[in-house]
Amino acid sequence: MDDLEKRGQSGDMFGGITALFSGLAFAGLIYTLFVQKKELQFQRQELSLLVGEQKETKQHIKVQADQLSAQSDFIEQQIFENRFFQMLSAFSNFLENIEIDGNSGTDALEKLQHYVRPRTARQMRNHSEGSINPIKEYENNFLNYRNDLAPYFRQIYTILKFVDSSNVKQKKFYTNILRARLCSAELSLLCLNCASQHGSAKMAPLVDKFDILKHFDDYELFGNKKHNDNLEEFYQKWDFFEKQDKLNSIE
Repeated sequence: MDDLEKRGQSGDMFGGITALFSGLAFAGLIYTLFVQKKELQFQRQELSLLVGEQKETKQHIKVQADQLSAQSDFIEQQIFENRFFQMLSAFSNFLENIEIDGNSGTDALEKLQHYVRPRTARQMRNHSEGSINPIKEYENNFLNYRNDLAPYFRQIYTILKFVDSSNVKQKKFYTNILRARLCSAELSLLCLNCASQHGSAKMAPLVDKFDILKHFDDYELFGNKKHNDNLEEFYQKWDFFEKQDKLNSIE
């Protein structure tokens, strides 16, 4: 009996110790979970700070990239404008040096306009419009004045091609500057050249794209208010004849 009682007491003692250790182990587990939770919170805070820093870094990089892009665009714009106005200046100098029968500059082009279509103007007064082909008349007379006409139109084409192939914005702003420099005689010559074999392939698309003939008046070319069927056939997709018809109807 005594042995059983002692063994029971020993078992109770070990059971209490076991319970104590179990409680301590559970408390340790809870503490470990608590510490891990705190560590996770710290990690999340660090990650949040890191993400914030990365966002700020990206924003700084974007701002710097935008600034570099703006600087690059500005430099490209300056290079383009310098080249463009140099070409305009060369074009003006060339025009001033054209001399025909003692006339220079735009006066020479007015003479040239008269020479490349003399029979057309005379026929307009004596024959019906349908019998006249000013495009053929221009092509026949072009050869006599090609030393002046060919380089003149090449310079216009080069300027338009330069603007068209550039990355500059508002391209029409610059081609309008060129257009503003062309007198009525030049527009008449340009109209004939674009419709002829000398300009229909390359020059005409650019002239159409940038509306260079916007202020062309066929009265200057034919000496009356009625335009020619041959020219109208070529320019049927362009709108300046239609605009002139509306203006003439108002008059």
